[in-house]
Amino acid sequence: MKRILTSIVLSLLLAANSFAASPLPFPTDMYQGRTLKIEVPVFDEQTVTGSFDGKAISFYETMHAPGWDESITRAEFLKLLFDNYQPTITGTNATMNFPDVTKENEYYNYIQKAYSLGIISGYEDGTFGPYDPLARSHIAKILVQTFKPTTSISDSTIFEDVTPSHWHYDYINKAVAAGYFNGYPDGLMRPDRDINFNEAETVIKRATANEEIKTIDEKKYELAFVGVHRLADIGPKSLTITSDTTNNYTINVLDNVFSTKSFYMEETKTELLGPVQQDTTWALINAAKANPTLEQLWEGEFIVPTEGTITLTFGDTLYINDKFSGSHFGIDYANVEGTSVNASNSGIVTLAEETMSYGNTIVIDHGQNVFTMYLHLNEISVKKDQQVEKGQLIGLMGSTGVSTGSHLHFTHFVGDIIVDSREWYENSL
Repeated sequence: MKRILTSIVLSLLLAANSFAASPLPFPTDMYQGRTLKIEVPVFDEQTVTGSFDGKAISFYETMHAPGWDESITRAEFLKLLFDNYQPTITGTNATMNFPDVTKENEYYNYIQKAYSLGIISGYEDGTFGPYDPLARSHIAKILVQTFKPTTSISDSTIFEDVTPSHWHYDYINKAVAAGYFNGYPDGLMRPDRDINFNEAETVIKRATANEEIKTIDEKKYELAFVGVHRLADIGPKSLTITSDTTNNYTINVLDNVFSTKSFYMEETKTELLGPVQQDTTWALINAAKANPTLEQLWEGEFIVPTEGTITLTFGDTLYINDKFSGSHFGIDYANVEGTSVNASNSGIVTLAEETMSYGNTIVIDHGQNVFTMYLHLNEISVKKDQQVEKGQLIGLMGSTGVSTGSHLHFTHFVGDIIVDSREWYENSL
């Protein structure tokens, strides 16, 4: 059975690896208001679905180079090997009848070559498992069968964790003698640990004696961003990811301690927070986020959209005129009226008009269910459906709508969940 190779990245981390073979490669603790990034490598047009805390997750196709610490699959290793080494096959290619490797498979020729050379044979049930990860000992066997080194090490124990009873002992012995594997600094081999892309490239460099090798430049993934609400209940939440298998995980939501802020506002302003004004305003905002662009439009880290003093931060508990007024859903930057407001990253404008509660408002779709919003503007410099670049002027700071003075209220959305913009500034999710 193929194993799902899912890398889940929280805002300040993380390393990808195979869940089935190693500890979870992501923290199981997550603070309110943070963003969860999920990437699932996909093969053969797999469909990826999932849910977090019972709510469906939207996945989007993306292409990029695999992470250096991501487990490499059996098929990918053969591609990496034969892209850098072209052995001669004598006679007629042996017939390969793996039911899970059809001629339409993008790795078919690499697997066929390995089969003809006798490098691979498949599992006992007749399958090959092209997308299963490979242990380090299996790589040793493939390299020895490919390059046929004859030298062995005389010591009966090569490494403390590789004894003569290990089923690939002879292959590991020859691979170490040939210089393909050196082991880890602590003196261990870890023969049954999945090998990652970085390690795979290293052993192929050594086996082929090439300083530079052709790597796997791009790989297909299904990508999703999941926001944890700033007021989400504390405690365990279920995360389910389904590709060819279903995997269930638990994310423990932790309390994010927010500040409390109090201020006074004219009654004519507080009236703009009435239910009619709020419902009308949020109907416009939600409509602007209803059909996110499938491809990623942003590039790199998001930037702070203006210059100013931060007067309210994300998640602040607000008291207006001594009455509780909810949780602040963004960051406020205060400066003089007319200060430039710029797009935090590239995207398409989906809302650019005056709203009843928040005055002149802009929403930008950055693709893949990620949006930013800019409130209380004095002037709007862009139009709906206009494509904007990171850092481009989109408006001028003001005090329209529910506001006590000139400032920009900046909000970051992942779908319908508002998240802390600062992690998008700092970590290039």
